[in-house]
Amino acid sequence: MSGIVTLVLLLGTPAAAEQVVWQIGQPDQSYMEFAIAKDHAAYGGRFVQEPPVFEVGKSEPGRDWPFIHPGPGDGWAGSRVHPFTIRFSLPDEPRGVFTLRIELSDGSAKSSHRLEGAQKPFGRLDGPADFCR
Repeated sequence: MSGIVTLVLLLGTPAAAEQVVWQIGQPDQSYMEFAIAKDHAAYGGRFVQEPPVFEVGKSEPGRDWPFIHPGPGDGWAGSRVHPFTIRFSLPDEPRGVFTLRIELSDGSAKSSHRLEGAQKPFGRLDGPADFCR
């Protein structure tokens, strides 16, 4: 399954009991709750012209966040970068340390994903070796 990458995102404090600030999907090793699940061919019709933007509190994973996140190595998706955006707000100025946890249920050797926050790169996932850390 070339390029199939499913993200489950959590942001929380590293306290003894993690407090989830927001989450997309469930950490259950399944991608069935995401848009176009099992139909990667539908990606072009749904998400190429308008890249996915997930607004926490407004968007729904089954409608707005595709199960597949192609990268530049995925010829079926145009061999280009596909931006995915998550927007959220916090009620107060953030204090302390927050952790972004990404859980993936699949990937391919061709997959490569750059992680950015406020237009500044902060990480990269390259293929299954990174996906399984």
